[in-house]
Amino acid sequence: MQTYNRNLPLNERIGGRYRIQAVLGEGGFGVTYRAWDERLERVVVLKEYLPIELGMRDTGTLRIVPHSQREADYHYGLGKYLDEAKALAKFKHPHIVRIIDHLEANGTAYIVMDFEEGETLGERLKRGSLNQNEILALLPPLLDGLQQVHQAGLLHRDIKPGNIFLRKQGGPLLIDFGSARHALGEHSRSLSAIVSPGYAPPEQYSTKGKQGPYTDLYGLGAVLYELISGETPTESPIRGHELMDGRPDPLIPALQAGKGKAPDGLLQLTDRLLAIPTGQRPQSCQEVLQALKQQHPLDTPTLQLKPVPQKTRLVSEEERWRNPAKKTNPWPWAILALVGLTSGAAYLANRTDTQPVEPVARMERSEIREAKPAEAAPAPATAQPKAPDSAVLHPGYTAAQPTPPAPPPVPMTGQLQLNVDAPNARVWLDGEEIGNAGPSQPLNQEGLSTGSHRIRIEAEGRQPWEGPVEIQRGQWKQVAAQLKPVEEAKEYRDPSSGIEFIKIEGGSFPMGSPAGEKDHQSDEKQHRVSVSSFYMGKHEVTNGQYRRFKPGHDSGDYNGKSLNGDSQPVVNVNWNDATAYAEWLSRESGKKYRLPTEAEWEYAARAGTDTARYWGDDPDRACRYANVHDQTSKRVNKDFTWEHHNCDDGQAVTAPVGKYQANPWGLHDMLGNVWEWTCSAYDSDYGGSEKQCSSKNDASGARALRGGSWFYRPRNARSADRNGYSPGARDFDIGFRLLRD
Repeated sequence: MQTYNRNLPLNERIGGRYRIQAVLGEGGFGVTYRAWDERLERVVVLKEYLPIELGMRDTGTLRIVPHSQREADYHYGLGKYLDEAKALAKFKHPHIVRIIDHLEANGTAYIVMDFEEGETLGERLKRGSLNQNEILALLPPLLDGLQQVHQAGLLHRDIKPGNIFLRKQGGPLLIDFGSARHALGEHSRSLSAIVSPGYAPPEQYSTKGKQGPYTDLYGLGAVLYELISGETPTESPIRGHELMDGRPDPLIPALQAGKGKAPDGLLQLTDRLLAIPTGQRPQSCQEVLQALKQQHPLDTPTLQLKPVPQKTRLVSEEERWRNPAKKTNPWPWAILALVGLTSGAAYLANRTDTQPVEPVARMERSEIREAKPAEAAPAPATAQPKAPDSAVLHPGYTAAQPTPPAPPPVPMTGQLQLNVDAPNARVWLDGEEIGNAGPSQPLNQEGLSTGSHRIRIEAEGRQPWEGPVEIQRGQWKQVAAQLKPVEEAKEYRDPSSGIEFIKIEGGSFPMGSPAGEKDHQSDEKQHRVSVSSFYMGKHEVTNGQYRRFKPGHDSGDYNGKSLNGDSQPVVNVNWNDATAYAEWLSRESGKKYRLPTEAEWEYAARAGTDTARYWGDDPDRACRYANVHDQTSKRVNKDFTWEHHNCDDGQAVTAPVGKYQANPWGLHDMLGNVWEWTCSAYDSDYGGSEKQCSSKNDASGARALRGGSWFYRPRNARSADRNGYSPGARDFDIGFRLLRD
């Protein structure tokens, strides 16, 4: 367990005006604070530019010091950050996030924003889908706001459910403009991903891609597709590669996926917005608005939000001091609006009461954590002036407010932020459970008394941790906890797919084949490789398991013999299909699944043996262990004239998985049945790619296939045999199995 400090201390004043009250969130591009505007006497949110890869804070001076080799990148990003803030500050539109101030201090820049009450569209969808009227109510105001952005010569660049905020009043709001972040990512070429998979069109994946209003409209189309179908669209590079290879688009058209859920005209419009060629998409928001107007009247009532379930909210000592009897607002959601480079931000609007907003736990990428109100208390005797309901539609409106008491000079308490490397970890503080934390879900606790506190952390599959943490007055304490894994079971069954996995302990082995091995090939140069422990699929993925992902998949037949049985291995899938299945199952299960590397595959196939096959060197013993080209195959398939195994396995085409004896580590069909995709690029010289996964965005070069198949000759049913195949190619004897990290 280690501690570190990245944030400004409590009570620090920025720009001679904004006093830091709490940290709301932090991400790869900056830190977001709740602050008190001493000039206007109101709560605001301050967003600080601090890309973690480019700079760090000098704890003595509080200035941001760029890393010596990244100083140019830091200042380039700083300039873009301020440029975008100035551009967005000019907008006065009810459906575009409003910036009220920006300033430079501490060697960096800050953006000041308002507060809105509501939730992101992403959070709303977790509670259920929108109906047709709600969808139609959402589109016109978003298009109207986006049109103003485009008319100013700007692009949003990151439209997705997490960046559309649904206010309690006033309709949807576009947040988290990604232009500055995108520019910095392109300039440095080393920062985190600058696109949102599924919502970004292909031109955003290339520094040479020409972008325009149609780029944002693709993102809006992707949101619309998800609202209608309940699924995130297939990533655009995968779609583009398939179409370029002359194969069908893997994205099910909205007209088919949303049949009966929305009018055909809206479904057709969605398909146009999601066109891969930019020229086939609508070219302006006005064109989309006109298409909507022709089909549906645009006077649909404003989208109304249903109350959000109330969960735990952490209230600071300072807030208790200001109003110990404060009743929690019935809409406890504070928006984290990202307008550039921060992964967590909030902005506070002019309120109709006099109390500061309760602090929220850290939120990532505008996705908001649930919170629980404090104890209710009687309403104050004197009602406060209340702004009209329409005030939220006019950003310039300021409600009459009595002067609140000044905040205390320095809180008598401290704050804690806990980061845990395990998902959904349960956290206890001084014996009381206070919430959950995870890799992208830090837990914030405010108003802690100074001195020593005791933390206990528990997470599934990890050893619990317990220890002390020291809290100092007015300080923000950050703690990062790494939990050791517990001894895992030797076998594991994924509940989402039914796939069984066997734990393979890591180790080293001679990969490839010795020159003296019968049928040794030039691309099998023997060399020593080490792999870490992993879980390997006990069988190849079956048709039945794959059809949970793509219900309409058809593996076809060979010479009239079906390859399509539920227990037969899925075939006629390319590398992109296999990778997409692994990603889908990862999302469904919460585990990390992928294709094995070549090294992991051969290590698992050999299962500690050093012979040509895991049953020995004799190919004619294969029929007990593998489905290969044998006497049955030769007899039934008259056109098979090449060498066959001199044994009989009883199968003329693919066999049900697990029919034959497993290798010494319990894995079935590692040789024979179907060729298996690995995640590695094929390199005939073994230059290192066999130990890593190729990028799914790289469509160039072959991918490595392993294991041979029922169709191939004996020399291919060897542990060292290799084959290279285009990632977009499909065939009747190519399938895959999965690995779980």
